[in-house]
Parts: sequence; C-alpha cells; structure tokens
Amino acid sequence: GAAVLLISDDLDEVLTLGDRVAVIHAGHLTDARPALEWTREAIGLAMAGAGAMAGAGAGAGATAGATVGSGAGAAP
Repeated sequence: GAAVLLISDDLDEVLTLGDRVAVIHAGHLTDARPALEWTREAIGLAMAGAGAMAGAGAGAGATAGATVGSGAGAAP
C-alpha cells in the first residue's frame, strides 16, 4: 500500500482529497479520523485549539493534514 501526506490550511482541499484527517495545533496532533467524520467547522475549531486541545493556546499556528491513499494499505 501507499499513502500521501497532504498538509494544508485549505479546509475544502483537505476534505476533498483526504481519506483520513488529523490536525496539528501548537505542537499537538489530534487522532487521524476518516474525513467523513470531520466537518469544516470541526477542523477549524481544532485548528484554533478548541475542544480537547483548548489548553494548547489559541492563536498559535495550526494546519490540517490528510492522508490520501487507497484500501487497507493506506497509512493512518
């Protein structure tokens, strides 16, 4: 199997191309979840440090990443 790592702050691009999505905010990484489980709003909130990462400090740089692959061989 193979996978491609896409790192972007363009949420539409991440949701369109990604099979699984994770967010990095202030050095903290969320669990990679299937793209269909994310909404644009949920990714935006995670990028802002809301939810489980609320203590990470809003305002720090954040990006969303997606793995683009096929089948069980795709990296999580």
